[in-house]
Order: sequence, then C-alpha cells, then structure tokens
Amino acid sequence: MNKWKWMVVAICFIGIAMPRIHAFPIRQEDQTKQIEELKKQVGALEQRIATLENKLQKLTLAIPQTFPDLKQLPKGWEKREFNGLKYYIIPIEQEVKKIPAVIR
Repeated sequence: MNKWKWMVVAICFIGIAMPRIHAFPIRQEDQTKQIEELKKQVGALEQRIATLENKLQKLTLAIPQTFPDLKQLPKGWEKREFNGLKYYIIPIEQEVKKIPAVIR
C-alpha cells in the first residue's frame, strides 16, 4: 500500500509539472526580438546620458560673493580666510563711548 501511495504522488507531480514546462516555450525568434528591443533601449539611454552630460558640462555654478573684495579695509576690520573663503571681522563700534548712568 505504501508503494502505491508513492506512485500516485509521483504520477500527480509529473502530471502537474509537465504542462507547465511546455506552457512557455522559448523560441529563438522571441529571443532575437527581445534582444533587439533591449539594444534599442540601451541605445536610447546612451543618447540620453550623453545629452545630460553635455548639459552638466555647460552648467556653471555661480557662488555669490557675500562681501566685496576690499583693497583697503576700514579702520578696525580684520580680513581672514577659512577653507579658501574670505571673511571679515567687523567691530560693532569704533570707539567705546562711556554713557553716564542715569538714576531716576
């Protein structure tokens, strides 16, 4: 009896698997068509990449100058540089004015 069970399972498995194997036959014609379509897509993508690279080369990034390059600095200013960027230390007041305290 155990032998018959295994035979039935094997026959069912073969009966189910065989139609699925032959359901989608791979034809040489289908493969060549698919290869040609993929080659066209690759060609179109290569052209797109080339145009985008050309646009990228033409693109210029203008870094706005935050402060004009001064030839002569006003009194009290200090010109410094950090990572290639120039910056200025500007005092808030030129002179320290002493204001008398007003008591009310």
